[in-house]
Amino acid sequence: MKSMTLNCPAGKIAPLMTAAVPDGESEQPRTLRDQQRELTRRRILDAAHKAFTEAGIATTTVDQIARDAGISRATLYLHFSNREAILVELLRRDLRYVQTTFEALPRAVAGGHGPTRDWLSAHAERHSRHRADLRLFSIATATDPAAVELVREHLVRVAGIVLGPGGEAIRSSDPALWTRVILMLMRINQVVASLAQSDPELDPATALDITAAEVIAVLGGR
Repeated sequence: MKSMTLNCPAGKIAPLMTAAVPDGESEQPRTLRDQQRELTRRRILDAAHKAFTEAGIATTTVDQIARDAGISRATLYLHFSNREAILVELLRRDLRYVQTTFEALPRAVAGGHGPTRDWLSAHAERHSRHRADLRLFSIATATDPAAVELVREHLVRVAGIVLGPGGEAIRSSDPALWTRVILMLMRINQVVASLAQSDPELDPATALDITAAEVIAVLGGR
């Protein structure tokens, strides 16, 4: 099996779950009550993430999550209707951060092959550090329609981000380009996931070089 060396600059990509910003947290809560609600919500999500990744979704109960978060079961239900809703929120929290990482892709493409490859390398390294989360969210999208829809919406948002201002309008004005971008994003996801799993059929350096060339071919003219 080939070893995977991705040459990710230190600090370039933040941890998967801890750096993400959940919905509604772009500004500080305005009241003490709001702050307490947000703190409780974060404790629930952090406790659930730890339990899901260490013990698995199937064996993690709502009671365990509440206990690990230091709250009652009733308090947990004030924030989330069930275990699956918590998992979807964890996915939403992660995808919000992933979207911010794609904001740097157009600048990398503008710099040519080297910077584009570096961006892909950093993105792959991030996935490699959090393989447990990849498995977690794979289960979510295989079993929960809400998670599937969330990922679909995420793909649309990222396509708009990499296309630049007014990017989502291209969905109707230039459907061919839109399709090429969506396929490119799927390709990036496939490659970085395979590298994160140390796929023995992929040479990491070659995979990164080929994918960088494909990204530039789609976005380089914009």
